[in-house]
Amino acid sequence: NSSWMTSSGSILSAPWTDAALGTNRINAGSRTSFNDATAAVLGLVTQVTSRYNYIPNADGSVNAQAPGSGVARKFQGEEAEMYISDNWKVTRNLTITTGLRYMYWPSIYEKNGVQTSTNVRLSEWFDARVANAGNGLAGGANLPPISYQLANKAGGRPLYDNLKNWSPRFALAYSPDAKSGLSKLIFGGAGKSVLRLGFGIYYDVLGSGLVRDFDASALGLSTSLNNSSGRVAIADAPRYTGIFSVPQTLVTPAPPAAFPVVQPNNFAITNSVDDKLRAPYTMRYNVSFSREFNKGWNVTAAYVASQGKRTITSEDLATPLNIRDPQSGVTYFTAAKALTDLVRVNAPTASVARMPYWENMFPGLAGSGLTATQAAYNVYKDNFPDSTAALESLDRFGDPSASKLGKFAFYSPQFSYLRALRSVGFSTYNSAQVSVQKRFSAGDQIGFNWTWAHSIDIGSTSEDNATAGRGISINPYARYQQRGSSDFDQRHIFNANWVYGIPVGKGKKFMAGANPIVNTVLGGWQLGGIWRQTTGLPVSVGHNRTWPTNYNLTGNATQIASVVDGTSKNAPAPPGGRSGPNVFADPTAALKAFDFTSPGEIGTRNSVRGDGLFNIDMNLAKSFAIPKLEGHSVQFRWEVFNITNSVRFDPLTANINLGNPSSFGRYAGTLGGPRVMQFALRYDF
Repeated sequence: NSSWMTSSGSILSAPWTDAALGTNRINAGSRTSFNDATAAVLGLVTQVTSRYNYIPNADGSVNAQAPGSGVARKFQGEEAEMYISDNWKVTRNLTITTGLRYMYWPSIYEKNGVQTSTNVRLSEWFDARVANAGNGLAGGANLPPISYQLANKAGGRPLYDNLKNWSPRFALAYSPDAKSGLSKLIFGGAGKSVLRLGFGIYYDVLGSGLVRDFDASALGLSTSLNNSSGRVAIADAPRYTGIFSVPQTLVTPAPPAAFPVVQPNNFAITNSVDDKLRAPYTMRYNVSFSREFNKGWNVTAAYVASQGKRTITSEDLATPLNIRDPQSGVTYFTAAKALTDLVRVNAPTASVARMPYWENMFPGLAGSGLTATQAAYNVYKDNFPDSTAALESLDRFGDPSASKLGKFAFYSPQFSYLRALRSVGFSTYNSAQVSVQKRFSAGDQIGFNWTWAHSIDIGSTSEDNATAGRGISINPYARYQQRGSSDFDQRHIFNANWVYGIPVGKGKKFMAGANPIVNTVLGGWQLGGIWRQTTGLPVSVGHNRTWPTNYNLTGNATQIASVVDGTSKNAPAPPGGRSGPNVFADPTAALKAFDFTSPGEIGTRNSVRGDGLFNIDMNLAKSFAIPKLEGHSVQFRWEVFNITNSVRFDPLTANINLGNPSSFGRYAGTLGGPRVMQFALRYDF
């Protein structure tokens, strides 16, 4: 891991420019790839993860488990619910339904006490650091170090609070009489139409998945520790000598075998749970109007919406702080962005004017003919666009006397990344839905459905891509920056279905007088199908392995110009690449439309749309009655999936990353499979 080296490995290669991407634009993505390759060729071992497991005793001491032995847990939870409802038929054609549900779901816990909690609520720790930053103080000022104790001992707490879950429900159904005039024209007469509306609150269940996630990295029980990042130099890095040869100099010693356990100052990347977590809930609304027309036609139009509240979102509580300079009122993110803006144009160091923030907060950087601002500029230029590495050089590794606040003012010495599940997210969904159905007297039917919708949130992931790093808030100090289309958002969804009895055979329109043998072969066949089509799925352009705002989350690139996206089956080749299916019509132009992101920002989220789904499935079926066995039959089915053998590409597989310009936007996978046929024979009795 070259990023684990001093200055995130920037020592391996100097910044360089790429004329194809614009004047003086630093191709930091390729630089990262070069660093990785160099570290591999040199055989540098930079990162070692050490795992220790313990079993607590009744007195609070713990015993280490033997290497390779199973980690036993017995999680337990209780649930109870009650529901009260009433159905009121106000008139013959108006019905109102109300209800109230209460859910008692106390926190799941480890029955034998093998569970920890922090000495300080993590939400309070986070809030205190933010308040210190706003007052121009170091984040850890007046804060105790984070430690862990057994949750069932004095000072321990349950994993979360989940006891106040009240869910009201309301629904109304009204069918107008509409006996004459305009009302009959609109509503079709008595019993021909119905207006429905509903509202409800629905809670999600917090369960074993959450407690397992917390338990997997519980310091003092199941402890996972890395050697500190940023401290491995080329000259000192151990060399690879074999897969079972672990460099002992990088092995982190086991923590003390007793509680409480203080999180060591090893700049850990780890995860936890905010114990102010509450069950997320959704407020759902819908209004629909259905009308029956002549000859079996039914049309429904609806507005369907929901609002997600307290949705569970991961946030890094140890994100580098946005400390404000009390003298100038300028914050770190603003000051760092001013420097990186100068780096983008390759400004000479001598031309960089004094900036109050750097002169006031890092006065000790001045020297050797440079102002404090110019010295800071050189650090950010050397690390661009990895601004968190630049800040680490000043705050963690730099001369403590250079900073007004000393070392570890912006970072926590205990955590470089502390991902915690928190109840801070939200979402909205609004849709118009139209459904048309037709039933024929012979049993045939057709249906068509259209949904026009937009889903918005501050973090999500599509169902087939629940990977680490997605759906996590990159900047918890300004989480609204991430507000945008959900990862699963599809603006238009169309589908149709049909069942058609082929009118051939006995009693049918054609060959009605067929003899039994002909009727058995040709009669009674039924054709069915489903058509689905959607508009494109959204995706973000990656920042590559450089970190402008968050130490462990790269974030997205920033879009600076418009692009033509969707799918180009044979897009022109980007520089050094090859042509082929691509998200962009012109990959080279699209690459220039995205730039590296500034400190304090998260980039542009989900601004690119790739392919959507297109699929037609059909089946042909016939049932054969078995003579002299009443109620017995055999059904034959021939089913074809993706009958047109259409190809739609998955934007999540596309190489949309600033670090790979030669294959930028190129698709690498499909949304669905090729045409598949299957045959079935079923015996019914």
